[in-house]
Amino acid sequence: MNAILLAGGKSRRFKENKAIAKYNGERLIEGIANLLNKHFHQVYLVVDSKEKYTFVENCIIIEDVIPNKGPVGGIYTGLLASEEKYNYIMACDMPLMSGRFLEYIKNWEQNFDVLLPKYNGYIEPLAGIYSKNCLPIIEKNLGDNKLSIRDFLKEVKMQLIDESLINRNFPNKNIFYNINYQKDLEALQLVNGG
Repeated sequence: MNAILLAGGKSRRFKENKAIAKYNGERLIEGIANLLNKHFHQVYLVVDSKEKYTFVENCIIIEDVIPNKGPVGGIYTGLLASEEKYNYIMACDMPLMSGRFLEYIKNWEQNFDVLLPKYNGYIEPLAGIYSKNCLPIIEKNLGDNKLSIRDFLKEVKMQLIDESLINRNFPNKNIFYNINYQKDLEALQLVNGG
């Protein structure tokens, strides 16, 4: 199984490119790319501009096939590029993701189009596995300028990892912590000394 790391966002709420913000002595994107490389055959890094990310090692860096289409466009680009049917897709702003979780989700029986965890009552759309079966639906939605992940999730065979399973198997409830604002990163650095 391959991994697709999305880093083409505008980081509007963060006010600067959060992918290159530092946490624990390295850029967010480097920490996550390193983690993914330990658990997947190949990591594809989907970005808006290759030049910005030449420092990221051990990834195939690809630019959005259709620019400015948000995470849906990034998912589409990554699924097109990967030769694997099933791919783990992750955002670049989740620095506490666990290798144990990656192994757990990788070993799920593959009878779905999309497999996503549910946590705190919310589906985590950028920490799950997507099948190439999603490509025609995503392509249609992109053509219609429907850019919400939730829109195409309604049209595919989605399976959820129940919150009780997440809570039982992953007592560190911060694995889905994502950084949207500067204050989110500052809070993490205060707690973890990063």
